[in-house]
Amino acid sequence: MGNQILNALHYQSYEALPMTDPDDTDGNLKSLQSNGLEEEEEERKPEESFHLFTNSVAFYKDLCIYEKAFNEQKLGLHTGETLLNICRPGDLVEFILKDGHSLWVVYTGDFQVVHLSGGIIKKSFLLDISGSYKGRIVNSVYKFPESSADIVVKRAMEQVTSGESTGLWPNSESFAAWCMFGKKEFKKGGELRIGKQPYLLHLHKGDGTAETLNFQTLLDLIEEKIKKEQAEEKGIHFVMQGY
Repeated sequence: MGNQILNALHYQSYEALPMTDPDDTDGNLKSLQSNGLEEEEEERKPEESFHLFTNSVAFYKDLCIYEKAFNEQKLGLHTGETLLNICRPGDLVEFILKDGHSLWVVYTGDFQVVHLSGGIIKKSFLLDISGSYKGRIVNSVYKFPESSADIVVKRAMEQVTSGESTGLWPNSESFAAWCMFGKKEFKKGGELRIGKQPYLLHLHKGDGTAETLNFQTLLDLIEEKIKKEQAEEKGIHFVMQGY
């Protein structure tokens, strides 16, 4: 398994992945705040204390399909105002909330985003979503070929509902990723459970060790990954906000 993981770090072509969504008729185109007390400042300074995991990498068989490096994430966080200046229609944005949870949205242009919240697909203004939280563009954390911006926005807008709950996506990440990549595996029921575990989540720790978990479906992997990453994101938010 060790050699397999090392080999998989060299990204390969994804054409062999059987991940086309039959329901998608469009196809797949494409410095800390100081309170003046030296002791408290010393407690907050070492960011490494928050990083149990240095990065997480996911594989489908021997192909890398996802990667996030926690020690680099703070460098990509922006206020909502800044995001409005750098986002383009079709971009995926992840907001880091104070409790460590994250909210993924699809930027559709005109200062607006589409996102999953409480089981409902909503359209909101980006600044209403961001508030005091910071976010980052996350188009490249998943390694699938991206769809064109027009297709990403079209998929998102077609799912905006008038208050009814949808059960197709278990979280905002899977919904936003589906909009970007059009893969049926991001939807509930998109994969059959046949006993095999082709998905692997590799969590690299700061002490040089690693934790490896296997899953039957991509959604199972995403759900566990979110739990593992939540503590990391909570620590990053603490550092960035000076709490």
